Parts: sequence; structure tokens; C-alpha cells
Amino acid sequence: MKRLFGAVNFTEGPLVPAIVRYSIPIMIASVIQVLFNAVDVAVLGNLADASAVASVGVTSSITSLIVTSFVGLGVGLNVLLARFFGAHDTVRIKRTISTAVLTALSLGVLIAVIGIVAAEPMLSLVNCPEENMQGAKLYLIIYFASAPAILLYNYCSSILRVSGDTVRPLLYIVLSGLLNVALNIILCFLLPQKVLAVAIATLASQVLGATLTLLRLCRQESDFKLSIRHLCFDFSLFGKIMRIGFPAAINHSLYSISNILISSTLNSFGSAAIAGNTAAASIEALVSGVFCAFTGSVTVFVGQNLGANRHDRVKMSIVHCLWLSFLTAVLLGDGAFLFGRQLLALYVPGQEAAIDFGMIRLTFICAISFVSAINSTLGHALQAFGYTSVSAGISIMTVLVFRFIWMLAIYPFFETIYCLYFCYSCSWCLNLLVVFIAFFIVWKKYKRGKLKAL
Repeated sequence: MKRLFGAVNFTEGPLVPAIVRYSIPIMIASVIQVLFNAVDVAVLGNLADASAVASVGVTSSITSLIVTSFVGLGVGLNVLLARFFGAHDTVRIKRTISTAVLTALSLGVLIAVIGIVAAEPMLSLVNCPEENMQGAKLYLIIYFASAPAILLYNYCSSILRVSGDTVRPLLYIVLSGLLNVALNIILCFLLPQKVLAVAIATLASQVLGATLTLLRLCRQESDFKLSIRHLCFDFSLFGKIMRIGFPAAINHSLYSISNILISSTLNSFGSAAIAGNTAAASIEALVSGVFCAFTGSVTVFVGQNLGANRHDRVKMSIVHCLWLSFLTAVLLGDGAFLFGRQLLALYVPGQEAAIDFGMIRLTFICAISFVSAINSTLGHALQAFGYTSVSAGISIMTVLVFRFIWMLAIYPFFETIYCLYFCYSCSWCLNLLVVFIAFFIVWKKYKRGKLKAL
């Protein structure tokens, strides 16, 4: 792993050490980012009650749909920058970075306006219980206000990571996380409305993370440096980012849309079920945040080596990321399942009903995290090859359509929470079958010299 243009070149040197060094800061950063919400839940669980936890938890599927979907557009940014970097195309690197920053700010403002205006209708759509409506609406409005900061942090940190700098985004998210924890505790003692307290803490931490990453881009000593004075919007590159990133955004949103469908049914089981589901989902997010660091690394490692025409390293990048993510998912996913009750008790102490519901989710989802790891690795590989629309098509079939059919044709005959969560397990397995076939076809085309142009 050598420095090139002041950034890290992954087209040379041993791959496994490079992947591990690249991924570890991303793992830690992902875990800390998940802890933003986990701290909210844990503080509410200890200083408030299950109703307050549920008020935050009921918003998760909505925030995931709106914010995470637009963050998914960053896949187009990652794919382009990795290819341009591998090909040593300095001019397009700079113009892509400038365009991406302006895109993040514009989309963030748009999300904030739409989210704040439509907060209550969206909560009604997911069957938010009446006793949780006011708290959930308050949290959602403040969370949406942080959308520009969320997108700016994610886009700027993606740029830094493509350049090989995964340490500074980690440091910035650590500082943001510490601020979040401190404000959570302080504001929960100062303000009578606990949901308001954790929402303000989350907003402040997101703004700090975005500010630090933007400043770092402006101070880069490489061709990945952002010049505020020379900001420009390249419509051609924006079109490519959208063309590659939009299917990835759809891919992200499909999971969220299907989750809204399932969550609206889950919410009918009451506050204990929502609180248990929220706690279990937070544990799963911590697990996936670790193994997804390896799955997401595929985009950068494969992208750079595609740009440099290093065909041997393209194959080995995929192989190494695959076994690393699989092994991590088995160890952490099944470990979290085995110690599930103890972990859930950290979020909702003394609330046995919520813990029981949380264990059901961990059984059907967290215990088979390795399936998700394989799906994610192969899906990111498809995106690195430029087939983001194929990845989105697979998700439409195996996530949105399958889960919709499940909820309409199967769940009505078995209206239990077990049937509800089993839908996730079956969906993942179907996705595994289809994404493997798609990747096999794309790989055969690549071996015949047919690399898709971006």
C-alpha cells in the first residue's frame, strides 16, 4: 500500500493487511455512528420509560427511508472516485469532489424541508401509537433538521476514505459521539422532555461531524483537496453520480420501505414490542456496522484496481473481503444472539416484556447475519463494476416484492411476531441465491474483457 498523489494506492502491495487497515477505522466509525441512536435509547431506557424509548424507536424506519436512501447516492461518488483514482485522472477527481459537496448540501436541505413538513403524516403511515405520537413527532422534526449535516458528513467522509484516509473520519465521529453522550446526559437532567433532550444532542453531534470532515477536505495535501473558493458544479459528473448512485439509493430505500410495511404491523403489538425491537435493531446495527466495513471496502479496492487494469487484484479483493466479512458476521452475530438477553437489558433494564420481544428479533435476524454479509459483499462488487441497476433490481424482487407478498399472503394466516420476523430470514436467503447468480454472470463478462464503462 503506497502513497500516490498524497493518497493511498491499493493497486499494489499485500491485499489482506491493506483491507484490514482500511476497514478497522470504518468499523469503529460505523459502530460509533450507530451508538448515536443506541445512546438515545439507553439513556431514555434508564432515565425515562418504555414509552419514551418507543417514541424514538418508532421513527427509525422513517429516518432510514428518507436519510439513508439519499446517503445511498454516495455509492455513485465512491465508484467514480475509485475509478478516476486508479486511472490517475486528477482533473475529474477534483471536479467530482466539488460537485459531490454541493449535491450533499442541496439534497440535505430538501430532505429537511420535506421531512419537517411531513413528519406527522409519515408517523401515521407507520401506525405510530397515539401515546407515542407527540414525542415521536418532536424527535423526527429535529432529526430531519440535521439532514444537511448527515449528508455532508457521509459524502465528505466517503471522499476521505476513497483517498485511503479512514482514520480522520473515525476521529471526527469519536468526537461527535462524545458530544452526543455528554449532551444526552446533561440535557436529560435539565429538560423535562427527555425525547427533546436526546434529539438536540443528536443534532449537535451531527453538525460537529459534518464541520470537521468538511474542514479536513479543505486542508488536504493531495488531489482530493476541496477548494471552497473554486467550488463548481459539473452537470456531466453529477449525471454520472446520479446514474450510478440512484439505483443504489433505490436499493437502500427498498429495505426501508419494506421495513415500514413490517414496522407498521409490529407497532400494533404495543410499546413493549416497539422498545424490544428498537433495542434488538440497535444491537444488529452494531454487528452489521463491523462486518459491513469489509463489504463496503469492495467498492474502493475493486474500483481502484479496475481503473488500473489490475485484473488479478480485482478477484482477490472480492475473495478477501468476502471471507473477512463472513467470519466477522458469524463471530459477532451469533455472539450477540447467545448473549442477547444481557445485551438487551442494557437498553431496557428491568423490562422483561421488551427483552422477550427483542430476543425473538435476534433469533430470526442477528443469528444469520452471515447471510447478509455475503449479500452485501457481492452487491457492493456489482456496484464497483458499475451494475448498480442490477443490484437495485435484485432488491426490488427479493426485498420489496417478496416482503410485500409475505405480508399480504402469508402473515394474515399466522399473525404472530414470529411470522413477522421470519419474513426477514427468508428474504435474505432469496437475495443470496439471486445475487450470486447475477455476480457470476457479471464476472464471466468481465473475464471476457467486457468492463462496463462509467
